[in-house]
Amino acid sequence: MLKGQGWKEITDHPEMIRSWGRYEVLDSGDGYKIMRVLLKRGNYLRPQMHLHRTEHWVVIRGTAQVKIGNETFLLHEGESTFVPKETVHILGNPTDSEVEIIEVENGDY
Repeated sequence: MLKGQGWKEITDHPEMIRSWGRYEVLDSGDGYKIMRVLLKRGNYLRPQMHLHRTEHWVVIRGTAQVKIGNETFLLHEGESTFVPKETVHILGNPTDSEVEIIEVENGDY
């Protein structure tokens, strides 16, 4: 019945477990997605680049290592950064504690 009504939860679970940690989709709509990302200690996401969307990262807990283009820097709790379209970027956790980030994606998928 739920599948017939088009519920996305039938095929898309809001929380996804990955080797580097996990993420949960908090909200999404036409042209945006908001996620809570938890990075396990010492883990990094693979390099990414998006042609049609930007990303904004806010560190909620911990310290993240960020590489955007050729610039690498640390983001601490309460700090944020912006990832433009068509820019290679990497998000990582160089610390011994879990890092929690809110990610806002804006643009087409």
